[in-house]
Amino acid sequence: MIVFILLLVRAGYPYNLYCDNSDQVTHDQWCDGSYDCADRSDEKSLCCVAGKHRVDGECEDIDECSRAGSLVCSQHCHNTDGSFGCSCDPGFSLNQKPHIPDERETYCKALGDDPVFLTSIDNKIMRTSDLQSFDLVSMVGVEDSHHIYDFDYDYQSNLLFWCSGDTQDLQSAMHKNLWKASYDNSQLIEAAKIADGIDCVSIAVDWINKKVYWVTANSGQLVASNYDGTNQATLLWRNVGWNLRAVAVSPKSGYIFWSNCGADPHIGRANMDGSHPTFLIKESEGDQIMEPTAMTVDQNTNHLYWIDAHYRTLHIMDFNGNDFSLQRSNIHMISAWRMSLFEDSVYWVDSVMSEGAYRMHHASKLTGDDYYDTSLEIEAQISGFRMYHQLLQPAHSNACTGNKCQHLCLLTPTGYACQCNNGYLLIDDERSCRKLDSPCTANSCDPRYCIMCGTGDCILSKLKCDGDIDCYDGTDEQNCPYGFQEIFTPMSLATTTDHHSNCMAREFQCLSGRCISEKMKCDGTVDCDDSSDEDPRFCVVNNQCNREDFLCDGTKCLSLEKRCDGTRDCLDGTDELNCDGPQCSDSQFTCSQSRQCIDGSRRCDRNNDCPDGSDEFSCPLVCRETEFSCDNEQHCVLLSSKCDGAADCRDGSDERDCAKTPLCPEGQRKCSPTHGDDDVCRPESDFCNNVDDCPGGTDEIGCDCQKEPDMIPCPGSRDCIRKDQWCDRTPDCDNSADEREGCCPHGFHRPNQNLLEECVDENECDRQDGVCSQHCANTEGGFTCSCDEGYDLVDTTKQNGVFSSLSYCRARGDMNIVITVRADSLYHLNVPSGSGEAFDSDTARSSGNFKSVTMSGEYEKSKLLMADFDFDIRNKKLFWCSTKHYADSTYERAIWVADLGDNLETLKNSKMIVNNINCDSMAVDWINKLVYFTSDTNSIEVVDYEGQNRRALIWTGLSAPRAIELDPEAGLLFYTDWGQTTAHLGRSNMDGADRRSLINNTSTNDPQIKWPNALTIDHPNKNLYWMDAGVKSIECMRYDGSARYTISNKDSALGFPWRMRVFQDRVYWRERDGEVKSANKFTGNQFVTERVVSALGEKLAVGMGLRIYHPVIQPESTPRCRPDLCQKLCLPIPNGYQCACPTGHSLLPDNFNCAYKMENFAFVATKEMIVKTALEPLEPVLQPIMFKENKYMEGTFWSVDFHENWVYYNTISENISQISIRRMLFDGSDSKVVVNEKSDGGLSIDWLNEKIYWSSFETVSVGELDGSVHTTLLQKEGFDFRDILVDPCNGYIYLAALGRGIYRCSMDGDISSFVEIVRLGEDSMPSGLTLDRDIGALFFANMNSIYKLKLKLKLRDSPPVPEPIINRPERVNINSLDVWGRDWIIWTENYNISATDYKYEKRDRLVAREKIVHKNGDEEPPVQIIREDIKKDTFGIKVSPKRDSGCSNHLAANPCSENQCSHMCLQSQVEGLEMHPDNQKKYRCVCPTGYALKENSTTQCADEIAQYLVYNPDSGIQTVSLDTNFLTPIKGPPNMSFKVTTFDIDAKNNLVYYCYGYPNKYEVRGLFDETGNVTSLPIYTSRCSGMSVEWVTNKLYIVDTTGGLILVVNLDKPYLTKSIVHALNNPLDIVVHPRKGKIYWILESHSIMSTNMDGTDLIETIVSVNKGPEDQTLTLDDSTTQMFIDFTTDHLYWTENVHKRGTGFIGLIKRVDLNTKQVETVLEMLQEPLAGATMINNNIYFTDLAEGRLYRKDGAANGTFLLTTSSESFLLSSQSQPQLLENPCERIMEAVLISVS
Repeated sequence: MIVFILLLVRAGYPYNLYCDNSDQVTHDQWCDGSYDCADRSDEKSLCCVAGKHRVDGECEDIDECSRAGSLVCSQHCHNTDGSFGCSCDPGFSLNQKPHIPDERETYCKALGDDPVFLTSIDNKIMRTSDLQSFDLVSMVGVEDSHHIYDFDYDYQSNLLFWCSGDTQDLQSAMHKNLWKASYDNSQLIEAAKIADGIDCVSIAVDWINKKVYWVTANSGQLVASNYDGTNQATLLWRNVGWNLRAVAVSPKSGYIFWSNCGADPHIGRANMDGSHPTFLIKESEGDQIMEPTAMTVDQNTNHLYWIDAHYRTLHIMDFNGNDFSLQRSNIHMISAWRMSLFEDSVYWVDSVMSEGAYRMHHASKLTGDDYYDTSLEIEAQISGFRMYHQLLQPAHSNACTGNKCQHLCLLTPTGYACQCNNGYLLIDDERSCRKLDSPCTANSCDPRYCIMCGTGDCILSKLKCDGDIDCYDGTDEQNCPYGFQEIFTPMSLATTTDHHSNCMAREFQCLSGRCISEKMKCDGTVDCDDSSDEDPRFCVVNNQCNREDFLCDGTKCLSLEKRCDGTRDCLDGTDELNCDGPQCSDSQFTCSQSRQCIDGSRRCDRNNDCPDGSDEFSCPLVCRETEFSCDNEQHCVLLSSKCDGAADCRDGSDERDCAKTPLCPEGQRKCSPTHGDDDVCRPESDFCNNVDDCPGGTDEIGCDCQKEPDMIPCPGSRDCIRKDQWCDRTPDCDNSADEREGCCPHGFHRPNQNLLEECVDENECDRQDGVCSQHCANTEGGFTCSCDEGYDLVDTTKQNGVFSSLSYCRARGDMNIVITVRADSLYHLNVPSGSGEAFDSDTARSSGNFKSVTMSGEYEKSKLLMADFDFDIRNKKLFWCSTKHYADSTYERAIWVADLGDNLETLKNSKMIVNNINCDSMAVDWINKLVYFTSDTNSIEVVDYEGQNRRALIWTGLSAPRAIELDPEAGLLFYTDWGQTTAHLGRSNMDGADRRSLINNTSTNDPQIKWPNALTIDHPNKNLYWMDAGVKSIECMRYDGSARYTISNKDSALGFPWRMRVFQDRVYWRERDGEVKSANKFTGNQFVTERVVSALGEKLAVGMGLRIYHPVIQPESTPRCRPDLCQKLCLPIPNGYQCACPTGHSLLPDNFNCAYKMENFAFVATKEMIVKTALEPLEPVLQPIMFKENKYMEGTFWSVDFHENWVYYNTISENISQISIRRMLFDGSDSKVVVNEKSDGGLSIDWLNEKIYWSSFETVSVGELDGSVHTTLLQKEGFDFRDILVDPCNGYIYLAALGRGIYRCSMDGDISSFVEIVRLGEDSMPSGLTLDRDIGALFFANMNSIYKLKLKLKLRDSPPVPEPIINRPERVNINSLDVWGRDWIIWTENYNISATDYKYEKRDRLVAREKIVHKNGDEEPPVQIIREDIKKDTFGIKVSPKRDSGCSNHLAANPCSENQCSHMCLQSQVEGLEMHPDNQKKYRCVCPTGYALKENSTTQCADEIAQYLVYNPDSGIQTVSLDTNFLTPIKGPPNMSFKVTTFDIDAKNNLVYYCYGYPNKYEVRGLFDETGNVTSLPIYTSRCSGMSVEWVTNKLYIVDTTGGLILVVNLDKPYLTKSIVHALNNPLDIVVHPRKGKIYWILESHSIMSTNMDGTDLIETIVSVNKGPEDQTLTLDDSTTQMFIDFTTDHLYWTENVHKRGTGFIGLIKRVDLNTKQVETVLEMLQEPLAGATMINNNIYFTDLAEGRLYRKDGAANGTFLLTTSSESFLLSSQSQPQLLENPCERIMEAVLISVS
């Protein structure tokens, strides 16, 4: 048998083959991968593994990718050994085919938008995005276009093009035009006619090169033009034949295609410039093609699809005409007119009605299968059709970019080619065009452009072989190349009047002389230009059908086989009329739907032969010859199962009437009988050994069932199933026998799956897999479903005991998925009504198309980020939380509201309703108009819609509240807390009462809940859903915590969920990466990821917010609250309402009114915010009044003015580039900069004299409260003042110095009053200075201790070292404290606010000497923890005074109240006096920074700064005054983001010029010191290392080190620049001497050179350097030097660094007498290389290179002094620029003017 089969296979034997059990199968069924033999022998032994086939006896790899006519991948196929792989172009994702879950990934699914169906009907263009219902919507804007014939679009440019005419008939239309309009997805805007009088039948758009192509019907032309209709060029003319029908382009390949339905039907291809035309398919060459009416291009695979309406076939081929294959035939293609393609499907539309309607058809582009059609609700004929999607027009480089074509540049496969407009000729340069002024005449027939006819006429050479006779004798169409032979002879040469005499065989000649195919005559379609092919005179006479044909409506003959075959073949459908009676013979069976006839023997043969399977309907069970029929006649088993000792029939009938068989010998077993072999015995080892040993292989039947105890065999099959799969309403056996016998009717079950049990009613409503979407009512044997108002019930039945689908409650109207994206945007995705189910699979999903919501109002300009949002849908409101702002935003964190526009397109009138709140999650009570939110102060709060009444509801037991949800109808609030130790899911009433935990992490080994960060409510079912990012689960339960079950715990599907929502039968959630995912809410199945991409396809920035927008989400209900029920807040609760008051207020006993209670409060500062909290009574929450984004506070750099309600604070940006002192009001508003200076210590307010004091390292400064005037008061070298406290009552300031102690001085900064009052150790960190004036005590903190110091100390006493009054654990850090009332000291430590009764402690300390301790056994007073809910480190606290905090008695007097100071008046104290009531305060006048008092005046400040120094710190440029004792910056922008390499000043014009840049490119700028405006000069150098301003004639000299140049710049516009000295060896710096007319520069070698200022004189060496034996060569950076001139003595100074062996660096300042050339060393600094130097008033100021410290060398005293220790300044300059008596250049100009005049 095996040998015989092998011979049959190798010989290609065409007949059936025998199975081992003698069944027969066809040759094709053998080894086809499917079991066709009952014993499965057709797929054994000789079969190759999958992916291989047998070639010459060997199994060889099958190249699936190269099978002729077979496409296995959507786009790209890659063959592998035994298999293949698929890949997709960008913009597509590789997936399994929809509805085929076990299929390999071959399907390329488009990302981004769903496609839009566009079609033209009469004068309308219509659209729809619903490819299921095809509900077309007409677009406005094309009414003037008459009848539209075809259209195309440019997706990227949002343009639509169409051609139209004045009649519907393409052939007879006289006025045809080309139009263009902008397309915005809903309407056409600015429609304009771009071309007149064109004969257009089909158009195609080149979206890459922005060109339009069209073909003509009557004149046989292919034309191209620009988008605006200009530069029209006819590319092919009549050489493509008549009756062109369709055109398509592939810009990536550079090809254009056309179809021709004329005399010689064909499909052609040319380059897109019209060159190299060729035929791909042509009837005259033997190809089966007749009417290629529709055509489209697959841009991803480079394939061409077309439909032949005559043969009713769908074809595919590549761009070379290869791989030609038939995809589908005998379907509704007879009237196919236009076609398009998307993903794996090809679509086409009818040009005439089919079955009473116009239809859209669809089939697989790979196989032609999966066909279906949809009727379109339209009345007129479809003329154009396109699928609109961005991926149908993939991006590609444009070879025409930058071309030099005079007229048209067109793409080709190798690049581009130029073309000329009609009437012009491309000349020899192949770019330019020349107008044709009749160049071809009999007298002038230029052979370059013309040809000579046989008659002597001259015509254009382009008319040669164009398919049209232009020469009278037809010689222009003779001897034409193959493929473009003349298709008819000239009518003038005809010798007969017979219409057929001038046409070729099988052709019909129109009355006009044109030839068409004979088959096109009388076919119901006009093909002749004069319509003569459909003239009744011809059609009536000639259309006589033979006996095998029948007549279609008197116009066409069809085979009788087409009559009543269920398929419409005639245009009018007459072939299917009057077909009520059966057409099949008695021996045939008629299929139900298709009316197809099949042989009667195929009826009930257990194989589907009719397309609809109707041949197997209502069939009795008939077993095969190889099967045994059980007595109950409900199923069949294998014949081998009969009498095998095991019951296979459910009634056991296969084991009845069995004869006794002899026993087998020991160790053997009897085989099951088959084919009469009843007595075969085989060894036990032969059974279940995967080898057929018994006849029929019965020893291998049921083997798998023996491996598992719960497995049972399938009757009549070798398959095994689990016991619980029997009668489970799902066929599991391959023959479905498990669902045929002994099963309960639907709606009933056996609870224990025991066949002896009775069938009882099943309560389907108890199932957790969603029998009903919403409400379920059990009935006997079934159930009923119902829905809430606003939903429609879909499919509430069950069929055959199997749920056909979930009973689905579909919401009426479209839904929208709304998301937030960073930074400040909302996007929404519209899901049309009824498409919610589409998310159950990848079919018809949107896969993107998120559209932006336009916003207006305050929020539009705020640049804030959305954290969460919610809707009031019925009142069209949107509320949201803004979490942070950008540096240039003027808004803080807040809650906002805006009005919703129609269709979620706009947000209008956005405004802030709650400021300074950082909410993470929110929920809107749409019934009672309340907003609930979580705060980062670990609380849940509520506020009304206007933001007026805000209250904390829950604030204890929360460490990280995450999500909240409301059910206003039930009066319940739900929330999650994902804190590490407090994770739980809780519930309370909506007033915060009756709080309870539903789930918490009580089990540490296996926590039930870990990170519950997403929460939502299914309102119709009153179920609570949540997602846990730690446990990776989706769970559900009822409101009371019962009926909890896990929906999904798939780690692969659940990443890090952030927000979630439930709608209809799906749960949607947002991942931390921004993607939107969804799954079935009952089962967790049907998982879908919705890529967050915009309508343009780009991925949107990450965001977290997610909501479903639909009215049913917020059902209407009667409000429980009204404005008249409560004074402030009315909150819903179960069965009623509860009045409440805003935070800081208390509800009065009348349960209606509120009273304000916030009398004593405190401000607490952290690095990120300042919060306000009441202390008596203690408020539940902290109220943030400020958030510092991109800035933070450090140390004690803040203070509070309780008299004027200002908070002052110092902000430092994260990169330390912006430091300033700011202030704001108590409510966080009116924030503004006070002083743009650094404050690294503390701030304190002089509320009596209205001044602000601050400390910064060594200095103490003071200023007006508005920052208008400020100055430095005190500077102590080596000190680091970390805190400051002002005592305006006594005229003192107190300073805490790091590593030293506490100091005091007069408020005017008089250095003589500076005195140490507390001495601490070197490791001390004193801070938190505060006063209690009632007892005259100073309190301060030092690390973990608090100290108290009596202030009535004489200055002559030695500084005390006080003992701490409070000691906290070492891990505690106390950094700020204040006096609270009369009895308490309050401070911040770590995350808490603590307090103690220090006065009680004081009395305790007094008695501690007598060994009496506190009654509770402690030696220190108890510490009370007031708050422990502050998330961030606290470093400051300021308490509002409970009483009048002013000065008492005469100390209240302000000595500055009447003063004569021109600027600032400060209090002062007399040194040496005790601090007692008899002291008399005085005052002193001080001036702004850098200014000194006028000479002989104690009240008036000088009008200007006499002397100043300019330097460059690490970034930027600063100016310091030398008139005062403090080198405080006074001018220039405080910070620049670049390093200055050199600079100089123009003192006359108050300008600074500087150079900065990067390697190889430096830029020169001018800085206006007074305003800070910077102007860039158009001057660039390779390396700018030195510059000098020549202030007399306004020039700037620059040294270019790398280029070895000296440049001079005219500083008057346009800044002319000239190089005056060249070829220098590394010049480093330059100075000018205008009086001498000289410039001087220094080289790297420290030689100094000179020349005239115009560079004309010979270069003179002023100083030459000779290296000593100890000198070493320096690098360029080590050689840094700066020069300056003492103009009074004509000495030139410079810095010089040398390196000597054994000594190291030596920094020198040298000078040379410019008159005598004598050199001398002025200064020598060992181990200190120098950088910059300058001179002011005979004093030399210089800096060192390593640290940037500033020194001064006094000219008179000849000493050197260190002025600063900060590492800031490097290069120096000053205003030492003496003025000349006259400008010599002005004298020259005067002479020029005189000579001219």
